[in-house]
Amino acid sequence: MDAGARQALGRKPDCPRAKYRDIQDQATWTGKATKTAGTVAGHFIAQVLGVVALMLILAGLVLGVAGYLWR
Repeated sequence: MDAGARQALGRKPDCPRAKYRDIQDQATWTGKATKTAGTVAGHFIAQVLGVVALMLILAGLVLGVAGYLWR
C-alpha cells in the first residue's frame, strides 16, 4: 500500500536501490554525506520506534491480564 501511495503522490520509491541512486545523484560530497546521514538517522529512529511499539503492546497485554484477574 505504501508503494502505491508513494506512486500516486508522485514521490520517489522507498527501496534501497532508489535511496542509493538518490545519494549518488548528489553533486557534492557534502550533499552525499547529508543524504546518507538522513537515511541512517531515519533507519535508527525506525528501529527504536519498533522496539517502543513492542514494549507498549506488551504493557497493554499485561494491563489487560491484570484487569481481568483484578475483578
